[in-house]
Amino acid sequence: MRSTHFTAGQAIFWIARVTKTGEARYRIPGYVVTMTPKRVAILIQQRNGRGVLRHVTAKRLTPSHFAPLPLSTLGQAMADSQLHKVRRRRTAKVPS
Repeated sequence: MRSTHFTAGQAIFWIARVTKTGEARYRIPGYVVTMTPKRVAILIQQRNGRGVLRHVTAKRLTPSHFAPLPLSTLGQAMADSQLHKVRRRRTAKVPS
């Protein structure tokens, strides 16, 4: 499956683990954020409720039956995600 089949906000399942026979072991629900020719950025939710951005290949994604997420809601979810809560480290000032 190629990334052109997906649109921003579309609900998907990410196949995180595959068995030796090629069967999907874990299917994690998420939403498509952006697409490039080789990778798709998806937003998934961890067990603790935080959103996480992952960059995966399109062959690891399958369309979901869930309703698509509006782009305005997707932007708010990205703002609340773990990646945007990284704080800058303060460097100690060296006395001169």
